[in-house]
Amino acid sequence: MQYIKIKQKQKIFVLTIGVLSGVYGTTSLAVEYGALTGNVVLNDGDSIKVDTSQATPISRAVGINSTTIGEKVTINGAATIDIKSGNASPGGIGINLANTNTNNLGSGTEINVTQGSSTSVVGLQVGNKTTVVADNLNININNQYYATGIAVSAQSNVDLGKGGQINIQNNGRAIELKGGSTVTADGITINSGIVKNEWDAVAVEGGSLNLGNNSTININGVGNGNSALYVTGSSGTASVTANQLTIASNNAYGVNVQNGGKVDVGSNSSITTTGNYNAGVWAVSNGAHFKADKLTVETTGSLAHGLYAQNSGVIDVGAGSHVITQQAIGVVGYLGTVNFKGDVADRNSITTHGQIGAQAEGNGGLVNLANTDITVNSGGALAMGMRAVNRGVINGENISLKMSEGSTLAVVAQNGGRVNLTGETNIVAASNSQSAFYTQDANSNITLTGKANIKGNIAASGNGSLIDLNMDTGSVLTGTSLINTSTSAKVNLSMTGSTWNMIDNSAVTSLTLNNSTVNFTNSNFTTLTTDSLQGNGLFNIHTDIVGQTGDLIVVNGTASGNHRLNVVNNGSAATDGTETLTVVHTGSNQANFSLANKVELGAYEYGLRASPSATNNMELYSTGLRSLTTTAQAASSFLNIGYLTNYIENQTLLQRLGDLRNNDAIGVKTGGFWLKSFAGKLSSFSGNALAGFDMSYMGTQAGIDKQLDVANGNLVIGAMAGFSKTNPNYRGGDGDGKNYIAGLYATYFLDNGLYVDTVLKYNNMRNHFSVKDTAGTGIKGTGKTSGVSLSTEVGKRFWLGERNTGFYIEPQAQLSYGYQDGDTVHASNGLKVGLSHYNSTLGRVGGVIGYQAQGENPINIYLKSGIVREMSGSATYKFNDGRKQGHSFRSSWFDNGVGVNISINKQHNIYAEFDYAKGNRFDKKQLDVGYRYSF
Repeated sequence: MQYIKIKQKQKIFVLTIGVLSGVYGTTSLAVEYGALTGNVVLNDGDSIKVDTSQATPISRAVGINSTTIGEKVTINGAATIDIKSGNASPGGIGINLANTNTNNLGSGTEINVTQGSSTSVVGLQVGNKTTVVADNLNININNQYYATGIAVSAQSNVDLGKGGQINIQNNGRAIELKGGSTVTADGITINSGIVKNEWDAVAVEGGSLNLGNNSTININGVGNGNSALYVTGSSGTASVTANQLTIASNNAYGVNVQNGGKVDVGSNSSITTTGNYNAGVWAVSNGAHFKADKLTVETTGSLAHGLYAQNSGVIDVGAGSHVITQQAIGVVGYLGTVNFKGDVADRNSITTHGQIGAQAEGNGGLVNLANTDITVNSGGALAMGMRAVNRGVINGENISLKMSEGSTLAVVAQNGGRVNLTGETNIVAASNSQSAFYTQDANSNITLTGKANIKGNIAASGNGSLIDLNMDTGSVLTGTSLINTSTSAKVNLSMTGSTWNMIDNSAVTSLTLNNSTVNFTNSNFTTLTTDSLQGNGLFNIHTDIVGQTGDLIVVNGTASGNHRLNVVNNGSAATDGTETLTVVHTGSNQANFSLANKVELGAYEYGLRASPSATNNMELYSTGLRSLTTTAQAASSFLNIGYLTNYIENQTLLQRLGDLRNNDAIGVKTGGFWLKSFAGKLSSFSGNALAGFDMSYMGTQAGIDKQLDVANGNLVIGAMAGFSKTNPNYRGGDGDGKNYIAGLYATYFLDNGLYVDTVLKYNNMRNHFSVKDTAGTGIKGTGKTSGVSLSTEVGKRFWLGERNTGFYIEPQAQLSYGYQDGDTVHASNGLKVGLSHYNSTLGRVGGVIGYQAQGENPINIYLKSGIVREMSGSATYKFNDGRKQGHSFRSSWFDNGVGVNISINKQHNIYAEFDYAKGNRFDKKQLDVGYRYSF
């Protein structure tokens, strides 16, 4: 070799002008051309350059070659070894150590190897129980053939300290560990580019690799079978430990652990892969074991499963871990075991796109999940949440599973597969067509025990297959249950304190309800079929009793226990109270079925009884008019309220004006205005369907009139207006009414004591009710009518002594005619009540016995009594445009009262009266108080 040394500023630089064929020595120089052997000491900034790319004859390029026992290599600081290898075989080596001693490669040392086209090269090769320590070591290999960054074998030990990089330009391994050796690093970065078929960035084939904290492995693979981290125990114990490890694999597995290899990537590690078939973690063959906590795995390729345990391989992943796949299964136990367990405070997650979330396959395939959220995004034939197939087993504790639109099956057991769910389970399907639980083929089982929120259907098929759900307090199932009746498949459903929202026709083998509810939610009527029914449950069902159809419970075998039916009330049903409808059919009824409350269908209440023609069946029935609903009674009672309101407004002369004859007795003959108020209560109503309410009321009337002198007496003419308010009480509620009146009146007082009083009135009435139905739901309704009335009262006063003083008697008679128009009341529950108009003809015959004390302020005290007779008062009502029901106000009652009338200073008149009426339809108590001012 020919070269020139140039000294400048105490450093030696070399300009190569020839070709070095191989120079060896033991003394270090600033720049050394040729391999160093023996005891080698390099200082900070020293470098070794070896170039055999054009040597003749072809020779191997080695930077430091220390293989004699007892030799030692020491680098004080950072040195640089540059190797350019030709086509010699074997290829070049940056540093080759096999001296059984402890060698120190300093801090920041850099090994650069350039490879020829057909040779393999090594950056650092350590063997023969040799020890190497280094820090921030950087190895760069520009290779065209196969290369190894660090190759450690034969029980050797390498400590790479902190930091550093290993960069492989093309095909090769960054670290290769064999023969019971150890490699330790911390925060190292590994880059392997263009790795070809079945090769790895890091390979541990015997020994122990500790990558410390925050190390990174990047691999860019070509073809299939490559791995970022490959660990196999086929040649001896092989293990890898790390923490916060980052693996980024392009066309390569993330972690490939086989044949007894052990990998523990600690906490907060992440693995990402691209390319088809490239799993995030693949543990295969007996004894292969992968372990991690707070792990993140993300794959994008087809069939690139997130976690894949095969052939007795085991994967243990702890809390705070997440698996995301784009075209592959999230977690697979194929004849192997995956334990993927979060905790309550730090749940795990699996997210897939059009693929299965977790799958256990084959006898020995096992997936154990805990505190894990599974999300299946997008649809497809394999868009399933969990699948156990070919005798594989999935155990899930506290699992949440969310399916997207287009996916079809949430939890699947096929060909003898088993899925066992415990704790708190949440499964949400995207639509009513998706199945939450599905078994297919022989002896496939799904069991659930604990609290569950399930949205999705249940479908069982296959001889010996079973879906067994034991739902604890607070559970909700929303969906249908279907059984392939051509097989011996079974669905057993046991619910405690739970709810089943049944959206379509359903079948179960056994149904046990312990304080649980089944809601028939389909707007179309559906049937629930079971072979047996036990416990105590509530069934919420709908019916169309007029159309003779409705939801139906069918128990093919024996029904036992105590069960209630809550039939949804339907006020709009056009019933007539005579219908019956079977709602429960049993083969052998040993159960006690009852209604949660009477059923309101149209205007009638229906009860439950054993069918007279088939005593094992239960049917709805009604007793007709004797069982009107609270709504029907309240709405139709507007007839009574209108009639009685008009009756209490139809006042006698004394009640309206006071005794104007007191004024006449003291010579006052003028007009005036008056104001009166009244209040009272009506009760004890009778009359079939409209019976059963009482009504309090109050009102005010006012008027003004003019008194005219006429032949043989006086004529009073005037106008009046008034307002009254009613407060009826119904069975199940109350109401209120308002009545506005306006009228004209004329009263003729003859000197001989005879009087004639005539009143013409118009009224406008509004009524409102608010009641509870049998289910406790508030129902409201409003009606509005108007009417006119004409009343004439005649009477004559006979003095038992001197005129205008002392005792007197006064016979009276009154005839009133009224007309009130009809109305249709639309209740808020759908009931429509048509009320007809009616005519009222009231006749009253009675008398007054009184005493009048004369003086400047005359006082008149009286007792009155009479009988009142309604001589017409016929009306009709109908429910939901059904047949008309007749109602009559015709009856008689006694009307009695006591009153007082006081005239003060000839202008003021104060009067009060208390009345009590008693009849065969109602009783009345009323108090009137009035005041009149005479002009």
